[in-house]
Amino acid sequence: MEHTQWRYKLHNLQGSVSIATRTKVATYWKDTTFVPDHHRFYYILEGEGEITVDGKTYYPKQGDLVLMPSGVPQSYRTISDYTYLKYWCHFTAHIGSISLFQWVKGPVLLSLNATDQAAIEALFEELLSAHKRQHWTASIQEKANLFRLIHFYLQRTDHEDTPTQTEEGEKLAIVFAYIEKHLHEKVTVSQLADLLHFHPNYFIRFFHNQVGLSPIQFMLQAKLDKGKECLTHSDASISEIAEQLAMEPHYFSRVFKKKVGLSPSEYRQVFLGQQRN
Repeated sequence: MEHTQWRYKLHNLQGSVSIATRTKVATYWKDTTFVPDHHRFYYILEGEGEITVDGKTYYPKQGDLVLMPSGVPQSYRTISDYTYLKYWCHFTAHIGSISLFQWVKGPVLLSLNATDQAAIEALFEELLSAHKRQHWTASIQEKANLFRLIHFYLQRTDHEDTPTQTEEGEKLAIVFAYIEKHLHEKVTVSQLADLLHFHPNYFIRFFHNQVGLSPIQFMLQAKLDKGKECLTHSDASISEIAEQLAMEPHYFSRVFKKKVGLSPSEYRQVFLGQQRN
């Protein structure tokens, strides 16, 4: 279920870039004990320096990717005349009102191999290009490249399966597991709230702040995702699939078409056509 809940969470990831560039820092490069509202990625091309994040000090070197998440105390400074040449960006990334890196407790520093070094440089160059463009579509390209950077980072963290859970994440894991186990039933918001001993109104606010969707929207999305799986991995009829999801067939078909852009039967035909090709 952990993979399922993270897929749902990251589906609602939002983000933006405030600055992206490549610079050689001056010898007076320094800031102490500040708490930023934005995240930072640094990729070190050369040089040496000192970075402190949440009380722990690091000395990144050439080939290191550094994440400095928002909301935690940070400092940085030069330690010699051999200052950093680095790619860097400031960005936001959040699910609902919660920072992505409150959900994901990843490492501050990743040491990359030669292949990954070439890949991250290419990603930064594409991000910088999009950030400089004035075309009205540039923000889409910029956001896409930001998400590729985040994806690059997440794939190379020490988490073999899924990221570390926060306290809020542990609560939601209980809710997600219950929803997944009871997709064949009509689950109410009150039932979900009772799992956490929350008042329904408070639970709705809590859930939306954490996930970016209401509980009803989330349950509908979970049912539709299960419907897609059934359509592509079983011979069950549309009516049978709807029944398995505790939905009326006409309602299932109507909502599926609205959300996916294809009717259930069209979706199945497209998938089967891809399989044959």
